[in-house]
Amino acid sequence: MGKLEFHPFAHLSLELLNLPTPASLFKVSSGHKIKYSLKSSLNYNLDDLMNQHNKSSYTQNFRLAASGKIDDCSSVAQLQSMTIYFYKVNEPYGCFSNFSPHAIELYGMYWQTVEHYYQAQKFVGTGDAALSALIHDAPTPTEAAALGRDCTRQIRPDWEQVKIQVMREAVLKKFLTHADIAAILISTGEQLIVENSQTDYYWGWGRDKTGQNHLGKILMSVRQEIGQPYFKSTIPLKPSAVNGDGST
Repeated sequence: MGKLEFHPFAHLSLELLNLPTPASLFKVSSGHKIKYSLKSSLNYNLDDLMNQHNKSSYTQNFRLAASGKIDDCSSVAQLQSMTIYFYKVNEPYGCFSNFSPHAIELYGMYWQTVEHYYQAQKFVGTGDAALSALIHDAPTPTEAAALGRDCTRQIRPDWEQVKIQVMREAVLKKFLTHADIAAILISTGEQLIVENSQTDYYWGWGRDKTGQNHLGKILMSVRQEIGQPYFKSTIPLKPSAVNGDGST
């Protein structure tokens, strides 16, 4: 049997799913295979718990709605009840916002928030590259966003092609770094996640709910990736050392 390593997501995700938490949960790696072993007298494992959670009653209805096969009012209302809405940091699911005070480290640099990182990448390799440093040092994500949205500045020519990739990389890193919010994301199961912005029709769904909701889609993609019962590595906990405000 290989080395036993405590996985930081384990207890948090079980606790937030309102499922019984065993005395200890270890990741056991042997060769190329990774499995979970419960050091407990309870007769279940992480696979069983996650499968049990994901087989809840909303799963089938969600898939029907996504395929356009639900159109009656009662079903639409049911779908809305299966949706997670987020926007401001101080509201429910505020940790899903790019403004949440969860620092990340990418390519050897520390960033106070996802918003800081994302806005700074707009100017890499341009005549306004120095603005990236100002964004990095901005006291709040609100100020970082204001600097990044300055339409008088030169944005990198490939920005429209790479911005979703840049955003997903930062969001994934955020949830891999902070196990507490990773557990919250995993606990949403297969529910639809929507950035409830009234003005952003690209990252959110806008006032009339016709937006593309790309941030919500990224969060659901990250949820699927980190929610797999098998992990390739143990992710270390890192402190949330900054204070954030504002909204996405």
